[in-house]
Amino acid sequence: MIYLTAGAEAIRTASTWLPILERAIDRSDGRWSREEVLDDVRNGLLLVWIMVRHERVVGVFTTRPITCRSFTWVLVEDLAGDDIDGWLPEAARALEGWARELGAKQIMLEGRRGWERKLRALGYETKRIQAVKHLVTVN
Repeated sequence: MIYLTAGAEAIRTASTWLPILERAIDRSDGRWSREEVLDDVRNGLLLVWIMVRHERVVGVFTTRPITCRSFTWVLVEDLAGDDIDGWLPEAARALEGWARELGAKQIMLEGRRGWERKLRALGYETKRIQAVKHLVTVN
């Protein structure tokens, strides 16, 4: 089962999904914090997708719809969970259907290199990389 939530409802249920999502937030190299993610969710800028199996949250990812001029895309910012291979294909289908309804022309996911193989199996291709040079120590 997949749940899509945002705003006040997402904040109300954060205790069920935030502990899992914090795994991805912790690997964001300090680009955003737990509080910043919650602020964006509260303000409806970031949507939370919750994967549930046998009444247990097994995965969470966030999406940020972006429109620049007439081009809309969906950015997947954080993704974390258990048994990802078991739910990622279903999540990808739901995300793609939702993005098409939104009128998005692309879905972009930023993440670790390890995602490349999993996403290729779902029809995603590597177009760009994101390289990072740390100029300050990130805690």
